[in-house]
Amino acid sequence: MDKRLPKTHLEEIKMKILRRLSLAMVAIITVFACTRAPKETEAESTIVYRGTPSTVLTTVEEEVVETEEPNGEPVVEAEHFSTTSKWVNCSGLNVRYAPDGDVKYTAPLGEELQVIKHHENGWTSIHKDGGVYYVSTQYLSDEKVEPAPQPKMTLWKPNVKLTYYHARGLDAHGNKLDPNFTVASNVLPQYTKLYIEGIGYRTVMDTGSKVLNDGRVDICSPTYNNRDCLRYASGMPQRANVYIVHE
Repeated sequence: MDKRLPKTHLEEIKMKILRRLSLAMVAIITVFACTRAPKETEAESTIVYRGTPSTVLTTVEEEVVETEEPNGEPVVEAEHFSTTSKWVNCSGLNVRYAPDGDVKYTAPLGEELQVIKHHENGWTSIHKDGGVYYVSTQYLSDEKVEPAPQPKMTLWKPNVKLTYYHARGLDAHGNKLDPNFTVASNVLPQYTKLYIEGIGYRTVMDTGSKVLNDGRVDICSPTYNNRDCLRYASGMPQRANVYIVHE
């Protein structure tokens, strides 16, 4: 008896085997794909955590903006300020590196300064020589201040001896003694206007004892007793050139 299977039955067995092989291949491919997916995710996560897009963009922008001179030194553009013009209204204004800081230089009367901002603490920031400096606000004017014409003077005597007396009392003309105005002399005529180096402008409005006959100038001080006057005199010039001012 022939035990071989019919041909149709063999075909069915072959088809079952092929289907099983196909399913096995699909399962293998699926498993392989699943094992690869975490690696791709990990790679993507690594890229994300290295920096956000904004950080990367900032870095790129900085690299694009930065240029170099031929010698390789980076070029730094100067910062631009919106400034207004002000003028020095005193004989000398200290320009400082910081409020109450060291002095860069002293600006003379009438110098134009480029003001950046007035600050509430009494200081003003200015822009000069590519930097920011500070000056006292009260010594700035909106208009240029021209120096006052200097009076004509002639030297009366060099190295004149100076003495001091207090301001309690009246001068030789019955006026109240003025420490910012009055000096006494027994040699110079009354009402003579003087310029005394280290003291300033004064007028002869008083006389004194015989000690003034040697040509010394006795200066009225802003004190009202002998003790304070002696203390004041110890810090003032003891000799100076004296000029006669001509109007």
